[in-house]
Amino acid sequence: MAKPKAASEVYDAGDRMIAALEEAVAHKGGAETGAVVHRPVDVGAIRRRLGVSQERFAEIFDLAPTVIRDWEQGRRAPDRAARTLLRIIDREPKAAIRALDAEALALAPPAKRGRPKATGTSPKTMRSEPAGAVGLGPQRALVGRATHKAPPLR
Repeated sequence: MAKPKAASEVYDAGDRMIAALEEAVAHKGGAETGAVVHRPVDVGAIRRRLGVSQERFAEIFDLAPTVIRDWEQGRRAPDRAARTLLRIIDREPKAAIRALDAEALALAPPAKRGRPKATGTSPKTMRSEPAGAVGLGPQRALVGRATHKAPPLR
């Protein structure tokens, strides 16, 4: 069973709530209160200005496509670091791409969906990498893709 709060604790909590509400009203009225304002980030608008799909946006900026969907549909909100990255992408998309070494991905055509074609005939020699690609493991092989022109990022 919880211990009942002393009357002074209740009044103290009430005073803090009243002070917080007064500060909120003052901030709303334009007074400098030192309050921290978290502005929502419209991830969908940023992505649409770049002219790319959710999957392509996630691929270029090394984010999970499910996270992009959750942000855009309001199921989750970007954390502080993600909001910072999104602001940089919004204001300077080319700089963000350069900083992330994603230039090859940004210039490459979108990855084709479906099952990768095998390059060998036996199970031991079958690979899912494009011909001429360096073995990059689970990463996407980028050899030969940077020569394709994608619509420029705005």
